[in-house]
Amino acid sequence: MTIKFPAVEPFESGLLDVGDGHHVYFECAGNPGGKPALFLHGGPGSGSSVGARGYFDPAVYRAVLFDQRGAGRSRPSASEADADLSTNTTAHLIADIERLREHLEIDRWTVLGGVVGYDARISLRSEAPEASIRTRPSSRTNNFCATHRCSTESREFSITAATT
Repeated sequence: MTIKFPAVEPFESGLLDVGDGHHVYFECAGNPGGKPALFLHGGPGSGSSVGARGYFDPAVYRAVLFDQRGAGRSRPSASEADADLSTNTTAHLIADIERLREHLEIDRWTVLGGVVGYDARISLRSEAPEASIRTRPSSRTNNFCATHRCSTESREFSITAATT
């Protein structure tokens, strides 16, 4: 993926309590009224970077970046000697994404991420049956972009692959 836009400063950030003693760091940058888009960092452990804000046109998108459990600015850090990783699972990651989406009052968002992000999006199909995901793989990398729609009325998923 190529960073095409300036890394603007976030207009909102914080630590969200997701349970099990974990607080995930999140930030929102770009247009507060724009199209919501979630960035899932690579990993495990790396956390999101300032540069990742540059994947989104700040005039168009409300970019949401968050550090997964144990990664980056989330607490506790997985690198701590006494870190309990028993609740750092894909199922917990999906639940954390859903909790963040609800916290930010977002009904639908675009999801962008690398290999770990792709795995999380595919897991959304089984873990969050109210989600509908449209997938667009990049022609040059293993990075993917999806649209995640939450609906209590639809329990079907559509996955459409197309090169960009």
